[in-house]
Amino acid sequence: MKRTLLSLLAFCLLLSACQQRGTNIVIEGDFTHGGNALVRLSLVGPDETVVLDSMKMKDGHFSFTLKADDDESRARAATPMLYRLDLGHNNAITTIAQGGQHLRFTADAANLVRTYRVSGGEEALLCCQLDSALSVLAQQAEEWYPLYQKNIENDSLRAGIEASYMDLVNAHTSYLLDFIQQHPQNMASYMAFYQQYNRRVFLDREKYDDLLRTLTQTLKQQYPDSPYILMMERRMERMDLQKQLQL
Repeated sequence: MKRTLLSLLAFCLLLSACQQRGTNIVIEGDFTHGGNALVRLSLVGPDETVVLDSMKMKDGHFSFTLKADDDESRARAATPMLYRLDLGHNNAITTIAQGGQHLRFTADAANLVRTYRVSGGEEALLCCQLDSALSVLAQQAEEWYPLYQKNIENDSLRAGIEASYMDLVNAHTSYLLDFIQQHPQNMASYMAFYQQYNRRVFLDREKYDDLLRTLTQTLKQQYPDSPYILMMERRMERMDLQKQLQL
């Protein structure tokens, strides 16, 4: 009888440990040229960004484990949340993870967002695709900028560069719209909607209001407790109230 109780207790403890591991989040990676630099992991919440952990890399390698061992962390693990890997000096990656995922990153520490790749989560992979697409636009714009500045008084050349830049902007806007249409049930589509470059807003909030509302409704069906969706609903309610008061 005593042996049976001990076996049952051991089984329960093992089951509990397995369930906890199933809701933990592991974020690890290898950053070329990272050396022993400090890397920080932060939670990007709807209202604030909070540093969760930090460590010095070992030859560019790092590994964080976010344990779901209390009510707050378990609730956080139950829905996709935004996390940031940061080397400082505006050198960071923002990704999406949820409980049970093991994300693996590779990148050049000199410029994380333009060089990173990730595996282990669909949302994280979609975030990487968005960053890669924006990097193409940013790199081309940065190549044109010195020429634009050098010929600031050359109206013809300046107009040509401006027109080419707007072609890039329009093409990227179309890419974002297509991305959202293809992934309406992914939180990464929120990041697509709000993606910017040097204060350039691709999807105007008022122009694409219907798209944002439809996206929010679709995501709420899948993630009703997501703090990002709840924040979006509150924001929309305030906007609707303001419109009514202006009538």
